[in-house]
Amino acid sequence: MESRCAAALPQRAPQAPAARGKALDAKALEAGFQKYKAEHVEAIQADGVSRFCEDLGVDPGDVAVLLIAYHFKAERMFEFSKAEWLQGMTALGVDTVPKLAALLGTLRSSLSSADTFRDVYAYAFAFGLERGAKVLVADTAVGLWSILLPGRWHAADAWMAYVSALPALKVVSKDTWMQTLEFIRTIKPDLSNFDENAAWCAEAAHSAVFDLRCLQADAARRLCRLAKGGGAAGIGTALRTRLTWRE
Repeated sequence: MESRCAAALPQRAPQAPAARGKALDAKALEAGFQKYKAEHVEAIQADGVSRFCEDLGVDPGDVAVLLIAYHFKAERMFEFSKAEWLQGMTALGVDTVPKLAALLGTLRSSLSSADTFRDVYAYAFAFGLERGAKVLVADTAVGLWSILLPGRWHAADAWMAYVSALPALKVVSKDTWMQTLEFIRTIKPDLSNFDENAAWCAEAAHSAVFDLRCLQADAARRLCRLAKGGGAAGIGTALRTRLTWRE
């Protein structure tokens, strides 16, 4: 049965900033693609993406790059097909990289919308999958969380440290990925409304995949032991000071 968190996600097309109303230059669009494409493939691959980021003036790990990929509807990390490049630039209403660079502030600001952030967050899971995979490599999941969560969740660093410290956690399922967002959106910063017995999405198809319900419950118990005073107040204190913990 499909989980409640995955089923609740609407399938919406990316909402691009309003086009400027001026016709785009097809030759400029083609020239931009040709500048970054790989020599023997009709696609921009890792080296081209790196040069693209340099021209944009951003680090490849900047959330703006993820937002561009989202609007391009890119299927894989570090790669843009010609079709993705052309439709993405057109959707954003730009025909050159400098014009795209001028939009980066607007793109970043779009994440202030809860709906847009949810859609980008959901997209990031599929974007980070290795070819043919249905679950994210745990290191990739942490990398994407490090782009998406800081500044949006006070416990982001503690959560990523915890996940990174679990030797048995090799992959992250879609349910786990989306349930993390649900946890962030619904649980108060002091965890006072956290119920470890609540019906969180279950994912137990593979022994290497952790059920987030158990993961969160175990995290809460560990934090209770670590935080002075215990209880919800102690958990909040531990998270606010970004304690890290290991087996």
